Formats: sequence, C-alpha cells, structure tokens
Amino acid sequence: MRHERAVLVTCDGEGALLRTSVPTDGASDRTFVPVRDTLARVLALGGTSFGVAHNHPTGRLTPSEADRLTTSRLMTGAEAVGLRFLDHVVVTDSGWQRVPPD
Repeated sequence: MRHERAVLVTCDGEGALLRTSVPTDGASDRTFVPVRDTLARVLALGGTSFGVAHNHPTGRLTPSEADRLTTSRLMTGAEAVGLRFLDHVVVTDSGWQRVPPD
C-alpha cells in the first residue's frame, strides 16, 4: 500500500479470532490508532484480547516515537478496562517488528 493502514485483531477469551477490522487509513507516513475507539470496538464485539498491526510503506521496520506512544496508550487503556493487549507490530513487504512501549 502507498499509505499506512491500521488493522485491529479482536479475540475471545480462548484466543480465537472474532474479527479483524480496519479502524483507520492514514497518510503515506502516518496513521492514527484512536485508543478509545479501539477499546470500544473490542468490547462491543465481546472480545477479551486484541492486537494492532500497521504497515510502513517506506519499508522501514523501525517503530517511530508515535508508534511507541500508541503502544503505551493501548496497554494502559486495555488494563484499565480489563482487556488483554496482545501486541502492536509494524509490517513491511520484507518482514515485521514488534513496537515496544514508550
């Protein structure tokens, strides 16, 4: 893709996939993952765990500071509402990398 896209993976209590969805499409160098909307979507689906992935059209696997901040916010929000945050990953044509918290 020529722009960034975030994908949300929602799972049930046994880890089975409930749904994948695209919460946001972004620009060529960024996308926004709205924490409140993401958590609300997981809860509305009856999910108990979730993960987020997004692509970097540049092919660069290194997470940005914004990526790290998003991971921190997702972790904090998930804990506050009793959800399990599985992971946040960056994906490119050549591979993937975990996004650590800020």
